[in-house]
Amino acid sequence: MSATADRLKLGILGTGGIVRLAVPQMQQYAGVDIAAIASRDQSKAALVAADLGIPTAYGTYEALIADPDIEAIYIALPITMHTEWALKALAAGKHVLCEKPLAATANEVRQVIDEAARLGLVAWEGFMLRHHPQWREVSRILAEGRIGQVRSVQGMLTRTPPNAFDPQAIANRADLGGGVLLDGGCYMVHLARLAFGSEPSRVAAIADVEQAVGVATFFSAMMQFEAGTASFTLSSRLRRFQRFLIVGTEGSLDVRVPVMPHPTRPTQVIADFSDTPLTADPEVLEFGPVPSFRMQIEAFVDGVRNGTPAPFDAASSVANALTLEALDRSAARDGAWVEVVASEAVRVKQSIPA
Repeated sequence: MSATADRLKLGILGTGGIVRLAVPQMQQYAGVDIAAIASRDQSKAALVAADLGIPTAYGTYEALIADPDIEAIYIALPITMHTEWALKALAAGKHVLCEKPLAATANEVRQVIDEAARLGLVAWEGFMLRHHPQWREVSRILAEGRIGQVRSVQGMLTRTPPNAFDPQAIANRADLGGGVLLDGGCYMVHLARLAFGSEPSRVAAIADVEQAVGVATFFSAMMQFEAGTASFTLSSRLRRFQRFLIVGTEGSLDVRVPVMPHPTRPTQVIADFSDTPLTADPEVLEFGPVPSFRMQIEAFVDGVRNGTPAPFDAASSVANALTLEALDRSAARDGAWVEVVASEAVRVKQSIPA
């Protein structure tokens, strides 16, 4: 079979901002053919399809899923819609790449991954940052123990999107999974679990729920691990800033722009190891520029075609959702410590995509 014939035919559910960011990067990869896009509004689907050079536009999600030529679906819908459409796509025999978080609750995450396993299909949670060489290198450094035992993690993820104050914006609608915890907190929890290589035992959090929209626009959290603690702050009302600091007994990793690296700009990790002279500056590790969504779709196609695993397993997606649920419960109790419900024996895999 020719390379062209073997291209994975991908359909896109959704026409939001993430699609306009992700699709041009995906289209850089010759192994995927983005063949169709769907919206509940035919005219919107046609407009975005024209802008992105996608040949077919559907006015319903069902029509795209029913297209016999489509092999896989990229779900870029509001969070509370992920489960419904992931299950429908799987039922139609399509592989699924779903934007993070995979679902709004741990039970829904289990539904999706269990159904994919039952049907022999691939279903991945789309943490595109894990495919970026920056995080592949951080994973390698952690796995090799170069900074010793991780004891402290601190994260910050803030921004004010253009429609931040629009009550109808997805980010401001609780019924669509709005608020900063699911959208941004999923990154911070995932990366903290990666850093420690284990699961938190308990968490505490406080949230500022903006009454005008009814969702949390500011969120601060603490997670207790066996070896130390992780803390993070999220906001959709502060100027853009993102940082992730991992401190161990023998060194530290200061990850610059950890979550949304620009596809045309390099990223950096400031690494201080035990063998770095105290009189010397920490080592600056530079990566890229690399389009993360292209790296992700390359890995996903390899997963579909060759069975190559994701950089973290399905059980990790469940564990991430369980921690997010515990954080939400703590915030509802004004910062009281809440135990994280035990999942299957789960560790964030330190595997490194080829």
